[in-house]
Amino acid sequence: MRVDALALEDFRNYRRLEAAFSPGVNVIYGENAQGKTNLLEAVAYLSTASSHRARYDRELIQFGVDHAFVKAEVSARGRDFTLEARLGRGVRRQLYSNGVRLKSAGELSGVLNTVLFCPEDLYLIREGAATRRRFLDGCICQLRPKYAEALAEYRRLYEHKVRILRDWEEHPSLLDTLDEFNLRMAQTGALLIHYRAHFVKRLREVTPPIHLDFSGGREKLGLAPGPSPLKWRETLPYLLFAALLCLLLPFVLRLCDAGDVPVLSGLLYPYLLLPVGTFCSALSLGKRQGFCPLYPVVCAGFLLCFALLARLVSNVADADMFPVAFAAALAGNLAGAALRRRGGAGE
Repeated sequence: MRVDALALEDFRNYRRLEAAFSPGVNVIYGENAQGKTNLLEAVAYLSTASSHRARYDRELIQFGVDHAFVKAEVSARGRDFTLEARLGRGVRRQLYSNGVRLKSAGELSGVLNTVLFCPEDLYLIREGAATRRRFLDGCICQLRPKYAEALAEYRRLYEHKVRILRDWEEHPSLLDTLDEFNLRMAQTGALLIHYRAHFVKRLREVTPPIHLDFSGGREKLGLAPGPSPLKWRETLPYLLFAALLCLLLPFVLRLCDAGDVPVLSGLLYPYLLLPVGTFCSALSLGKRQGFCPLYPVVCAGFLLCFALLARLVSNVADADMFPVAFAAALAGNLAGAALRRRGGAGE
C-alpha cells in the first residue's frame, strides 16, 4: 500500500499543489508554517474522510474561496485507486473512488490505511473521553466499513434529534418521531460500542509485547481498571496517618496523662488534635485525589477500635469522638475536592 501522487487545490495553505512520491520512504522537510502537516493531513483525510485537527470540513478550505479539492493516486490491495474529496462551504462533501461517487465515507474504509503521529496525540491523555472516542473512531473506520457506516448513521440521527428538540415548540408534531429516533440511536450506538469493545480487546492482546520490545523489556503496557467509586486505592497512602492519629495517639496521650484530670486525652485530643488532624489530612487527600468517601469512615472506624480497646482495658468509653472524627474528615475532604475542581477549572 502506497501513495504515488497527491494533488491539492485550495486546501489549507495550498493554492495548488501536485506532488509525486517515491515507492520507498519519503521525507518531507521545510521551514515552520510552510504546510508539511497540512500535506499529511490531506493524505489522512482520504483515508478516513475526517481530519485530526478540524471538526468541520469548512475549516480545511482556504480563506477567500468556497471549494477545496484533494486527490491521490493510491496502490492498495493489488489495484490502483484514484481517491478524490471535493469540499465546499455550505454544501455536502463529495467523495470519489476511481471516478465513482461514494454514498458514504464508510466506502473508503480499507482502501488507504494510514497511521498519523502528530503533537495533537497528547490530547488523548490530557483531554476527556470524547477525544479518545474520536481516536478509536478514526482507527476502526479504516478497518471495518460497517463501523464507518454505523458511525455516519449515528451522527445523522443525532443531528435530527437535536433539530427535533430545538424546533418542537414551533412544530409540536415533531415529537411524534422522537421515540423512533431514540430507538434507532440506541440500536446504532450498541453496534458502535460492540466494535469499540472488540477493538480495545484486540489492542490489549497485541500491544503489550510490542511495547515490551520497544522499551527494551523495562516497561509493561496494559489496561488498568478504572477508579473505584470509593477510591480505596487513592485512600491507601493516608491510612497510616489515620491509624496513628485515631488509634495510636489517643493511647499514648492517655498513658501520658497524670492525675485524675485527663488534660491530654480528655481535652487536648478530642477538641484540638483530632479535629484538626483529620480535617487537614482529609483536605490534603481531597486536593490530590478529589472526594474520597472512604476516608471519613476509616477515621471513625479506627476510633471505634480505640474505644473498644479502651473499654476493655479501663472500662471507659469514648463514643463521643466518633462524630467529631467523621465530621472533620468529611468536611476536610469536601473542601479539598472543591479546591481541586476550582484549580482544574482555572487551568
